[in-house]
Amino acid sequence: MNDKHVSRVKSIKLCRFRGFVNDTPIELNTDADIVLLTGPNGFGKTSFVDALCLLLNRHYYSERLPLSSCNGENHGETYIEAVVKYAENESDTVKVTVGENSKKQPEIVPLENSWIGGISKELAARCSFFYQDLLSKLFEEEDAQVGLLEFLSPKPENVQKAQDAVRQALKQWKADSDNILKSFAQKDFPSEGDINEKRKKAVVAFRDAWNEMVKAARTEMQITLPERDRNWLFLINSENLRAGWQNELRSWGAECLDLLMPNGKQLGTDEKPSVVLHFIEEAMSQLRYKVINQMAGSREKLKLLLDDIPNDAQVFPPSNWPEKEKEISGLSKEVRKLEMQLTLFEKLERHFDNPKGPNLVEVLTALRDQGKMWLEVPEVSPDISPPLSIIEWLRKIGIDDLDRLIDRLEEWQSRIGQKRFELQQRVFDKQKEMQNQSMLLEKSKKIFYLLEQTGLNSELKDFKNSDTPIPSSILKERMSSFTVQPS
Repeated sequence: MNDKHVSRVKSIKLCRFRGFVNDTPIELNTDADIVLLTGPNGFGKTSFVDALCLLLNRHYYSERLPLSSCNGENHGETYIEAVVKYAENESDTVKVTVGENSKKQPEIVPLENSWIGGISKELAARCSFFYQDLLSKLFEEEDAQVGLLEFLSPKPENVQKAQDAVRQALKQWKADSDNILKSFAQKDFPSEGDINEKRKKAVVAFRDAWNEMVKAARTEMQITLPERDRNWLFLINSENLRAGWQNELRSWGAECLDLLMPNGKQLGTDEKPSVVLHFIEEAMSQLRYKVINQMAGSREKLKLLLDDIPNDAQVFPPSNWPEKEKEISGLSKEVRKLEMQLTLFEKLERHFDNPKGPNLVEVLTALRDQGKMWLEVPEVSPDISPPLSIIEWLRKIGIDDLDRLIDRLEEWQSRIGQKRFELQQRVFDKQKEMQNQSMLLEKSKKIFYLLEQTGLNSELKDFKNSDTPIPSSILKERMSSFTVQPS
C-alpha cells in the first residue's frame, strides 16, 4: 500500500464532467491554502466538489448520476486530471476517466486509489466532508444504510439480518398502508370538507324548521321553546361552524329536555351530537303528544298513534299487558345490573391512571429505560451523594423484570378495555330493547283506550280479545277501512 498522503491539489482539469460540458478541458488553479468558490446556481460549484470526491476517493453519490455530460453520438472522453502535492513535497499527476454515461453504475478508471487502500471509498469520502448540498449523507441521517459506528465496528451477522428484516417489514407496511389508503380514495369516501359542508347545510335547515315550530307552538299551544338566531352554532357573520359547536348543541338539547321532559333523561357533559339529537327527537315526540291531546279528536289521535308505530312492530292486546310489564321490569333489572358491572369495569380501566401526571405504565417504562443509568451514581462525597435508600430501592425493584411486568399490565388493561367495550354494547342493546318495549306497551294501552272512546271497540273486538301480539301493519290496514270522523 502506498503510504503517501495528498496535502494539496495544486490544479485540476475537468472535461465533460457533470456541469462542465466543454469539449476542451477547463483548468483551475487551486494552489493555495484556502480556495473560495463563488458563483450563481449552475456555475459548477457542486460539480467541482464532486470531481474532488471522485478523484481523491474514487467515490460518487448516486444522486449525482450521470457523471458524464456527453450524450448521443457526441461521446468524447470524460475525465478529471489534477496535479497533487504529497506531504513529502513530491508532486504527481492523477487522472480519472468516466467510461460511460449511464444512470446505472458508471465505469471509473482506475477504480482504486493507492493512497486510501484498506478502507471503504464511501468512508473516505464521508470523512473528507465532500457533501456540498448532500447533507443527508451525514452518518446519522434517518435512512442511512450504514453509519460511522458500523463502518468502524461492524454488527454481528445475526443482528444485521434482524435489522434488515425490520427495515423490510417497515417498507412492506408502508406499501400496504399506501395501497389501503388508495383503495379508500377510489371508493369516493367524502372528504372532511365535504362532510363539513353537509353538516352546515343540515344545521341551517334544522335551525329554520325549528324556529317555524317555535312560532307555531307559541301561537297555537302557548308553549315557549328556545329560539335560535342565525349565528347559532356558527361564527358570528360567518358560514363556518364554531370550534365549540358540539358543546353549544349539547347545551341547547339540555334546555329542550328540561322544558319538555323535566322528569325525564338528562344529557351527560360529553354526549356525542348524535345522542343529543336523539334525545331532542324524544322531546319532540312528547311535544307531539301534547299537540295531539289538545287539538285532535279521538279518531285522529288513534290514527296518529298507529302512524307512529313501525310496520314491523307489534301492538299488545290487554291480555298481554301483565306479561309485558313483567318482561320490561326484568329488562330494567338486567340493565341496572349491567350498568353496575360497567361502572366497575370503567373504574378498573382507570385504576392505574394519574390525572396529575404519568400513569403506571409510563412510570414503569421510565424505570425500565432509565433505571440502570440512575443506578450508576458518580463517585462523590457523602454530603452530595443521592440518598442511599433511593438507590437501594432501585436495586430491589428488579429493573430487568420490568419488561415482563409492563407486558402483563398492558395485557390486563387491554383485556379489561375489551370487556368494558363488550359490556357497554350489551347495556346499549338492552336499554334500546327496554325502551322499545316500553314505548310499544304505552302506545298499545293508548290505542285500546281510544278504540273504546271512538266506538270501534266492538268492530275490532277480535284484536282486543287476542291472546297474541298483533302486527301493527294488520291493525293499520283494518283501521284504514273506517272513515276517520271527528269524535
